Amino acid sequence: MTNIAAINFLMEETRQYCLRENIDRYEGYLINGHEIIHIYDPPHLLKSIRNNLLTKNVNFTWRGKRQTATWDHLVNLYEIDKKYEQLEMRCLPKITEAHVYKEKIKKMKVSYASQIFSHKVASTMRLMSDMAPDNKQLGQKAIGTADFCLFMDNVFDSVNANSVRQSHGKYLRSAVTSKSGFEVLDPTH
Repeated sequence: MTNIAAINFLMEETRQYCLRENIDRYEGYLINGHEIIHIYDPPHLLKSIRNNLLTKNVNFTWRGKRQTATWDHLVNLYEIDKKYEQLEMRCLPKITEAHVYKEKIKKMKVSYASQIFSHKVASTMRLMSDMAPDNKQLGQKAIGTADFCLFMDNVFDSVNANSVRQSHGKYLRSAVTSKSGFEVLDPTH
């Protein structure tokens, strides 16, 4: 409870500062002139976003482009990938019905949400979208969902770091430094 009290104090202090200075731009609190946005429970955040995507689309701007992410693209990706199971050539062997079919999803399992919002799912969807842009199941429209999955993977990496050093291809899965970079997603809803 002491941590929450401290965060609430810092939030109120920042709010008062913004009122005095007529500033309307901070979402978090200020420490030495730097804005800190406190994330209480990253696994819960990941599950909640996944659970919301089950019933709602996400409209956002990323890398200067308006995009939409939908759960249907993830179901379609699974169904396309599943066709190759007999040949033992699935790209996403860890993704199961319990990850994608709404009635089978275990909504409280963080691992299921993190496996959906993964670099591997994002890159596979992007590759399939680019290779078959006119595909009705997973064409160019799925690029927004692929980008959203990549963004969520990056966000989770940035708050779930377990190393001081960056790993290949996972530059945010490390301690934050003054040289850490991150692109901002602009959700419209």
